[in-house]
Amino acid sequence: MWRFYRILAWVIASLFAVGIIGPSGNYVYDHFYNNTTASYSVAFLLANWVWLTPVSVALAGLAIWSWWQAKRARPQTGHSDGAGRFGIHQLRPSPSDFTGRSAEIAALMAEIKRHRGFGVILVGMAGVGKTTLALELAHHLVLQYPDGQFYVDLKGSTSAPLSPSAAMAHVIHAYYAAAQLPSSEEAIEGFYRSVLDSKRCLLLFDNAADTKQLEPLLVPRSCIMLVTSRKQMALAGLLSKTIDVLPREDATRLILTIAPRIGGQADAFASTCGGLPLALRLVSSALAQRPDLDPSEYLRRLNDKQHRLELSGTEAAIRQSYDLLQPQLRKRWCQLAAFQGGFDRLAASAIWSLDQDQTQDTLSALVEYSMLLWDEASHRYRLHDLLGLYADGSLDDAGRAEAQGLHAQYYPKYWLPPRRCTSEKATI
Repeated sequence: MWRFYRILAWVIASLFAVGIIGPSGNYVYDHFYNNTTASYSVAFLLANWVWLTPVSVALAGLAIWSWWQAKRARPQTGHSDGAGRFGIHQLRPSPSDFTGRSAEIAALMAEIKRHRGFGVILVGMAGVGKTTLALELAHHLVLQYPDGQFYVDLKGSTSAPLSPSAAMAHVIHAYYAAAQLPSSEEAIEGFYRSVLDSKRCLLLFDNAADTKQLEPLLVPRSCIMLVTSRKQMALAGLLSKTIDVLPREDATRLILTIAPRIGGQADAFASTCGGLPLALRLVSSALAQRPDLDPSEYLRRLNDKQHRLELSGTEAAIRQSYDLLQPQLRKRWCQLAAFQGGFDRLAASAIWSLDQDQTQDTLSALVEYSMLLWDEASHRYRLHDLLGLYADGSLDDAGRAEAQGLHAQYYPKYWLPPRRCTSEKATI
């Protein structure tokens, strides 16, 4: 809108110049250069000044008013009044060692190009690299959205998610630092969309909690929003894309990029970390930062399941997701540690002693929270290895024995002592 007022000011100023200078300017030119003023009678000049001068003054006033409106409407990104806390170019750089995901980025870019006013929700388990991928995708799009690039952490995996009003205020204050926001969320939502209207902005909402938090943040069609979440969501206009762990080749390449001295053991490290980017990065960084740490010795320690979560640095991230579950859902998720590989709904039903409908609802809830992986091709569920370790560690001895006992009744020929194992034969 401020650009409109600025153009209007220039147009009116030009009309003013023509009105005040035009006829009288012709008179001066003819007087000095053509040595004639015969065609300009006193009556003509009087008419010029009596009628055109007030019009020109009015045009000048309109030009000044339009310039003032342009100044008021122009986004304020500075901090001179002390109220502005945010800029409008907030994206942090994506990691310089970003590895893989080329197929995902190409597919998402194609979808975004195909649909105007499009958005993407990247969904996946803790540590799978959703935020890093979103940042990389955002930097691919930044030139298409020059009016602003915003990053807002919605804190959805914490006990105190950011309110939609606070997220909208973050954006509004980037343009109007001293703006006094309305008291109701509906009014703030209107202000938020008015600020973004006709702008080409990119908004990255990281770590969304649910659709209730996200729906008020939907942007006008001139903008795009990228969202990350551990929870599956469905919102009109937003494509949901589930992010998986890195393939072995990309995982190995990331490890060697961060810590080249790992050398030929990179594949073993990638396997131990289950291709989870967070674990890959933290394990590799530990070896890069501690030159006295022998890779073989560190790998031996990682293979000890009692210490793998701690050494891979993933325990805290998994705990955040675990804490979001209701107590009954937590218990049932932990019982799934009895399975050493994939399983179907019937097997879960046996472990939980539930009917098929209750079992399906429970499994769907765990998939929704990215605590359980679903394989569309085989129609089977499975726990990521690191999630399985956390689930098993969260059971007490009695709970573990109960789950293993029920597992043994369902799969008697695969019965094992009540502990997690890595035997291929025991994979169900």
